[in-house]
Amino acid sequence: MKKLFTGMKKYKKIAFVTFPFAVLFGIASVFGYDLEANGGVVFANPDVYWRILLMSVLCWGGLVLAFAGLDKYNAKDRKKPEVAILSRKNTILIFFILVICYTVTFLAVFPGFFAYDAQMAHWQYFYDAVSTQHPWIHTLLLGYICEFSKSHLGHANVGIAIYIYVQMLFVAGCFTYTLHSVYRRMGKGFIFTFSLLFYALFPTIHMFALCSTKDTLFTAVMLVLLNMMWELFEDAPAFFASGRKVIFLIITFVAFIVLRKNALYALILFMPFFLFYLKKEWYKGALVILVTLMIFWIYDGPIANAAGVIDIGPKEALSVPSQQLARVYNENPEIFTDEERELLETFYPKEYLEMYLPKLADCTKGMLNTEYFTEHTKEYVKLWISIGLRDPDNYVNSLLVNTYGFWYPFAVLDGYKGFAGMEGTVLEDAENYYFAYVTESPGERVSLIPALDRYYYWLSTTNLHHKLPVISLLFSPGFMFWIYVVSMVYVFYSKKKELYAIQILMGFMWLSVLAGPIALVRYVLFLFFGLPIVLSGFIRSSHGS
Repeated sequence: MKKLFTGMKKYKKIAFVTFPFAVLFGIASVFGYDLEANGGVVFANPDVYWRILLMSVLCWGGLVLAFAGLDKYNAKDRKKPEVAILSRKNTILIFFILVICYTVTFLAVFPGFFAYDAQMAHWQYFYDAVSTQHPWIHTLLLGYICEFSKSHLGHANVGIAIYIYVQMLFVAGCFTYTLHSVYRRMGKGFIFTFSLLFYALFPTIHMFALCSTKDTLFTAVMLVLLNMMWELFEDAPAFFASGRKVIFLIITFVAFIVLRKNALYALILFMPFFLFYLKKEWYKGALVILVTLMIFWIYDGPIANAAGVIDIGPKEALSVPSQQLARVYNENPEIFTDEERELLETFYPKEYLEMYLPKLADCTKGMLNTEYFTEHTKEYVKLWISIGLRDPDNYVNSLLVNTYGFWYPFAVLDGYKGFAGMEGTVLEDAENYYFAYVTESPGERVSLIPALDRYYYWLSTTNLHHKLPVISLLFSPGFMFWIYVVSMVYVFYSKKKELYAIQILMGFMWLSVLAGPIALVRYVLFLFFGLPIVLSGFIRSSHGS
């Protein structure tokens, strides 16, 4: 009887913990389906809420059974994993396995994927107009490499290939470090084996390891940061006792916020939790953050000014309101008064408002009259609030349709469809824009393994949900997000305290991308690179809990 009572109490606790997230999944699945099928959600339709209820109940039952099963597995009468150390020989072997795997793809897509605003970086460098639109240090690096290679090595391809291959080695090193961390805590079990195969063979990993986008470097740095925090929160006094580790943590934090603007916002939100979980060592953590922010201020202020970096203003942060106003302008134009329409067309050129693409903010926020906005910010805010109060449905749908690729597992990432920037490129007729499978000018694709090149192109531009119905979920940012969510809930439920900070930082990073211009894999690449750490939240380790 006592055993039955204990079991019921346990199931009650699991049910209580998982209920809110089951409801969130129900909402995400129903809203995502409607957004994918119809481009919006009809909030006044009662059928929407019946479907949410059904999906929530199904998900709730699945989560309760899954958590109970994990509890049973982790509570088995078996030896707790011993602290395992991956030998230097095996560590080097893993690194070379990864390098060999990526090198094959590198030859297929030579000189690599010079993509995602890489051409813009080259232009900005060439015309001495480096701006804050992207991390300026990365823009300078790409631009210099292209120009140096063109003038000294005969072709930009040489410099691009060297840059991408060196980056690939760095990424392989970060993955090796992660596998070393997982092995030390989990031993040679399923998670380690799966993680090794995932890093070595999964196409998304290959494509981004060989892509010049800043998101690859950023995510590799974030992966190192997550591993360091894993070690920090296992034993904070021992970590802070090592000056080398503290210095490396500061360097990693600085690189983290230098390579992505939204990382700074995530870090600011993360700071209170970081200090709280450090407990008695909080003042040491505060010093680390303070030094990090001071270095970043010097980099982003005096050094950027000395380098002649152009400040483009706030337009990059205005994707959400730009899209909301443009959606109402096109879907419900009669809601505007003549004065409001004239004011909006002063902030944004009329022709670009009419080019509104629901899943891509570049046509709207990119054309914001920054000078006028700076002088009339209050009028802009007043207009945005006024229209939103009169048409909240379109405002909510605008945000949802712009972001559902991040949280709906079956979303087709086709946000660039209809975008003029795709005309005349190999991606013009793509079904999907999962990955920018291009080598932008001044680079030029010279595939040495054409069959493999075509395979990766097919993966990047095909609607995999139709061609590979189940396997396609592994490629989905939305699916990876829900793996993270379930892991996060289980980590807090099972009190795996050494992973609390990691889960929270990943959560804030994910929230920050919702303010971005489009749903793309590269913005949430940390869910793919960090999958081994996320999966480690499900299994008992040799440290912590």
